[in-house]
Amino acid sequence: MLLTFPCINTFANWNNFIINYDKNLYGKGSQIWQIASYNENWVYFANQNGMLQYDGNEWTQNKLNNASNVRSVYPSQSQKRIYTGGINEFGYFEPNRSGKLVYTCLSDSLKEADRAMGNVWGIYETDNIMYFVGDSRLIKYIDGKYTTVFRFSRNHI
Repeated sequence: MLLTFPCINTFANWNNFIINYDKNLYGKGSQIWQIASYNENWVYFANQNGMLQYDGNEWTQNKLNNASNVRSVYPSQSQKRIYTGGINEFGYFEPNRSGKLVYTCLSDSLKEADRAMGNVWGIYETDNIMYFVGDSRLIKYIDGKYTTVFRFSRNHI
């Protein structure tokens, strides 16, 4: 009995659509923690040297105020902003009139005790309420006001 598999060639080429970019091409750090797309036109990367933006042709690097690693990225369709989280810092990028992304730091408005939140690993949105999840706390942001929803202790991590 002879078995033939006409689709073997298809399986062998399943990953031809994947393109690996060398870090020298985009000229940035080799560690990427999160990837998110926006309107099928741009892709954003939480990178060790800032937030990277890729439009299919060009790579752009955007830094946070404290120049920390960017650990999380969240493009908000409803607010037309790209929220980012770093080390003890979070905020958003928004295009100016010429289309260049400009950064606004939100965490600078926190009380001093709440700023030391560590790495901001997660950013979530529900009903125009933003949540920033760090190593040590969860911050809720709505209408320019912040609330520490939960503080994590070392015993819980």
